[in-house]
Amino acid sequence: PKARIAYEALAEDSTCIHRWNPLFIYTPKTRTIQGFGHWNKEPNRLLRVIGALALSVVVIEDDGLVVHGAGFANDGLGGFFIGPSGAGKSTAIELLSPDRLLSDDALAITEISSEPILHATPFGNISDGPCDVPLRGIFFLRKGAEFKLERLSVHDAITRYVEEQKDVLWSFFEPHVALAFQNAHKLFQKVPT
Repeated sequence: PKARIAYEALAEDSTCIHRWNPLFIYTPKTRTIQGFGHWNKEPNRLLRVIGALALSVVVIEDDGLVVHGAGFANDGLGGFFIGPSGAGKSTAIELLSPDRLLSDDALAITEISSEPILHATPFGNISDGPCDVPLRGIFFLRKGAEFKLERLSVHDAITRYVEEQKDVLWSFFEPHVALAFQNAHKLFQKVPT
C-alpha cells in the first residue's frame, strides 16, 4: 500500500502518466513490480531519483534491498554484478550474453529471509523489461591485471557492499540504513558471493 500511494502521487500529473507510460508499482503483498518504463531517458532526473528512493524504502521495509548493479537471468536463475563505477559491470554483462538483462544500473531484491528474488527495475539505460527470478549469485567486481574468481566471506561481502553502495545507503533516513544493513547481512548469508 505504501508503494502504491508513493507512485500514484508521482503519477497525479497527467503529463507524467503520458510521458512515462507505464509507471511501475511495487506491490508488497505479492512482491511484484508491475509496469515498466526507462526513466533515464526522461529529462526530469529529480522524479527518477524520487522514484528510486521511494522504491528503495518500501523494498527495504519489506525484507529486501535495491542495489546499484547489473543483473541478469540465465535458465530461470538470476545473478548480478556489483562494483564501483568503472569496475566493468556493463562489460561483464555484455561478455556473459545472458538470456535476459534485468538492468544495467539498479535491481530490487525481495524475500531475502526465505528465497531471495531478483527483480528488474526501470532505473537504467538497458533492460529486457520486467522479470523476476530466484537470486543465485552475487559477483563483486574490481579491475585487475588478471581474471580471478574467489568466494567472499559474509563479513567481506558486507564490507564490500557498504564500500560500493555507500552513496545509495546514505541517501536513506537512519532507520532504513540499519534495516538495509540487516537485510544485506541476511542476503550474504543465503546467496553465494
